[in-house]
Amino acid sequence: MRARWPAHLRHSRRGSCPVPLWSLVSPLRYDVVVRAQFFDMVAAAADPDSPEFATQAAASPYGAWFRLIAVPRFQPQLVGDQSRIDTAFRARVTSAVALWRAYEANGWDAQHPILLRRAVPGARTTTGQLVERPLYLADGCHRLALLLRAGHVYLQPDQYRVDSRRLRVVPDNTSVLMQAFDVAPEARAAFLAMSAG
Repeated sequence: MRARWPAHLRHSRRGSCPVPLWSLVSPLRYDVVVRAQFFDMVAAAADPDSPEFATQAAASPYGAWFRLIAVPRFQPQLVGDQSRIDTAFRARVTSAVALWRAYEANGWDAQHPILLRRAVPGARTTTGQLVERPLYLADGCHRLALLLRAGHVYLQPDQYRVDSRRLRVVPDNTSVLMQAFDVAPEARAAFLAMSAG
């Protein structure tokens, strides 16, 4: 009997060919790089379960991603309530640390594929740009960050599914994050160039 997919995967089908990982990340999804950097912090931490680590993470680009992108987009009811945002962020850190540990111990979990989407012809980004790609990242960004950090070049067909519902607006998280904190010009240029590699 076929396993039931969770709700966000029910309108999807298995990938058909390898997808260059950087084509999903650059130029629109600098938040995946931020998540990979957060996993570097987790790996280097003496105790990533400690309140001190959560405080350190909140002051990092990962904390900026959560406040500026994750909360307004996925938990808008928290906007303006710093206490609830702090609680939600600590839960996000706990979940991400658990994911990192599972990946380090067991490798890729085939039961949790990354979700990709196509866009309607001519769809523009949230900042009004036209950035045409065959596929865009939709869900599983922390898992993609783990693959990025581990040096993977391609997302394999069994690692992703493609949602049949097309995007009308494509998220551009890069513009938000690069305005929020100082990214060196050379690092910015290198990131944007990766999509052509």
